[in-house]
Amino acid sequence: MYVGVSTDAGLDAPTITFTDHKVFTSPAGSPGAVNGGNNIFPALAVDNFGYVYTVWSDNQNIFLSSSSDLGNTWTSPVRVNRDGTVGKSNVFPWVAADANGHVVVTWLGSSLAGNSTMLPRCSLRVLMAPRTAGRNGASMWLNP
Repeated sequence: MYVGVSTDAGLDAPTITFTDHKVFTSPAGSPGAVNGGNNIFPALAVDNFGYVYTVWSDNQNIFLSSSSDLGNTWTSPVRVNRDGTVGKSNVFPWVAADANGHVVVTWLGSSLAGNSTMLPRCSLRVLMAPRTAGRNGASMWLNP
């Protein structure tokens, strides 16, 4: 999964250029790589401090990564679903960030085995986590 970053975008720019920065690649043998559902349904948010957040699904789990340098480098992904939903059907993540550095991730998830096309019911899951600035702007995630 990549994010395209532009530093020359403007209303009067004749052209805009983008540089792609890698966020994540599913490791060989992982559910995303094996099932062909690598890094699906990505979403992106930016808070008022300039931190960028992205979430995605491998059709079984929801992952979150952040960048403190405008998308040039990314933290190692953190799986945000847990307990009975791990390895089950978890899809359609969305992320929002507010002015105070709080991040909310929501997605459709199930505690039943199977993938998203086979399940008759899914429920809305929500994770709220404050981002606290560490040394050199590194992000540390607090799991509720």
